[in-house]
Amino acid sequence: MSKPSIFSRDYEKRMKKRKIRIALIIGVILIVGGALLYNFKIKNMDFSNVRNKLQAWVDSDKKEEPKAKAEDPKTQIEEKPVEEEKTFLEIELPNKEKIKVQYEVEDNKGKVKEVEDKKGYDFDVSPDKDEIIALDKNQNMYLIKLSKEKDYKVTDITKKQYVSKNGTKFPKDTRLEADKNYKWHAEPKFINEDTIIYVSELPFFGTSATKEYVWIYDISSKEDKVIFKLSGKKIDIGDIKKDKGIEVNIDKNEYIIDDKGNIVK
Repeated sequence: MSKPSIFSRDYEKRMKKRKIRIALIIGVILIVGGALLYNFKIKNMDFSNVRNKLQAWVDSDKKEEPKAKAEDPKTQIEEKPVEEEKTFLEIELPNKEKIKVQYEVEDNKGKVKEVEDKKGYDFDVSPDKDEIIALDKNQNMYLIKLSKEKDYKVTDITKKQYVSKNGTKFPKDTRLEADKNYKWHAEPKFINEDTIIYVSELPFFGTSATKEYVWIYDISSKEDKVIFKLSGKKIDIGDIKKDKGIEVNIDKNEYIIDDKGNIVK
């Protein structure tokens, strides 16, 4: 297809037709080429990998949903332990007053767990937990023995009077009426199951009562005795030392005393 002469009368018309024919030819070539390319190449291509990558790209754009937090074991509600049911025993003393004792039963025997505080009273529990010493505000001393559930025995072991070597009697209550600060019985404690130790100003009175003394009471024989070598301005009874005795502090000097009143340390 020759290009028309520029000097031709119908040059522009012939050029327009020429451009149309060229465009048609190019269009036909593109269509035929595209059809051939589809039949031989594109038709047999695997687009699954492309599709998977596109899907992965779309999914990556989604907001990741927060994972449920594992429950912190510390935040779990703790079950409260079932409280042990407490068993109490109300004990009446010879002075008609009552004390309250928490106890338990072991081998059909009552065992003291705790003695409830009572104003004006001092208490001590034996090593085997089946006996109690009670000292009231009038310096009366009572021995309480638990035998089994709700069964007990109270013995008044108060030294009612002191009898001097010449036979003179000094009643406790009369002495305390004359001197309310006088120590007749003080700080009673168990050394073992059969022996009680306590502090007293006996056997001296008035201006002669310048010291305190260690006394030992034997539960089986119901006898007591003063240990003259264990005396001082101030005596404090301490804790039991197993298989040895009990601590005694005399004027800031520490001793261990056995159930016979002997100094073992």
